[in-house]
Amino acid sequence: MIPLFVYADRVVDGETQSIFLGERMFPIAVVLGIVALISFFITVMNVEERVIHVEGEKESKSQRKFSYSRTLKDFFRNRAIVGLSVSALAMLTLFTGASQLNNLTYQLYFKDGSLISFSMITQIAPVLVGMLIAPKLTEKYGKKACAAIPSLITAIIFAIMAIMPITNPFIWIGLQVIANVVVCVPMVATWAMVSDAIDYQELKTGERNEGSIYATYSLVRKFGQAIGSALVPAAIAFLIPGLDVADASTWSADYANQVRIMSVLFPAVGWFIQFLAYQYIYPIGKQEELEIEQAMKAN
Repeated sequence: MIPLFVYADRVVDGETQSIFLGERMFPIAVVLGIVALISFFITVMNVEERVIHVEGEKESKSQRKFSYSRTLKDFFRNRAIVGLSVSALAMLTLFTGASQLNNLTYQLYFKDGSLISFSMITQIAPVLVGMLIAPKLTEKYGKKACAAIPSLITAIIFAIMAIMPITNPFIWIGLQVIANVVVCVPMVATWAMVSDAIDYQELKTGERNEGSIYATYSLVRKFGQAIGSALVPAAIAFLIPGLDVADASTWSADYANQVRIMSVLFPAVGWFIQFLAYQYIYPIGKQEELEIEQAMKAN
């Protein structure tokens, strides 16, 4: 709903353009910050651990010697967490950029920045669907299969969108909804796969190091976000040097179309890399999930 309040139509060189009003963002950010904080506490109070780890006498905190360098070495030897890290790096690098380009597509190509509000459906709806169907699907087929195959299908859908000359914004939004619904399970199952990767490492090394693994994985994600934020300005400067997103007089039809193509090529490449990571690096299939779960319960 935010774009409905921060975009307004203005006439530039005789053409109506959708202009971003940045001064309205601060009060909106304050309100959303409060909502996010409340949501965080609600989440923390409702989390339940799947497997509760009980420390034995030999691994008491007073006796255990922690080495992050050893943990980091084990991290990169763990194919499961490496596969998820490659996937996360691709996702956050290319999807962060795709999100920015998608917003520019509505503003430049479809000439209506307020449509970004409707595009939020493409992100929210798949998560809601995924929350409903992920448990049953992953139980039947395993998380790996439910992540790899949909990633490839979605990559193909986005590649087709880059080729098709779509001029109707609602067809564009509809195709994005379809593409994202296909990958609704990977969207919500990723963190469960991280938990499996941590269990996998404990069984391989005898040490859990859950906090360090999560921290390192989160660092990889932060790298992806940072690179993704810088990728769009760099890509526009290199591929569309004549476009100045702050100057509406440079928003030609040709430049706008190039932005549209980039906005779907980014996720197409991202989802294809995710498919490769899930299919060929991540080693925990359905059978391995069952074996890990049984081994953890036995311990």
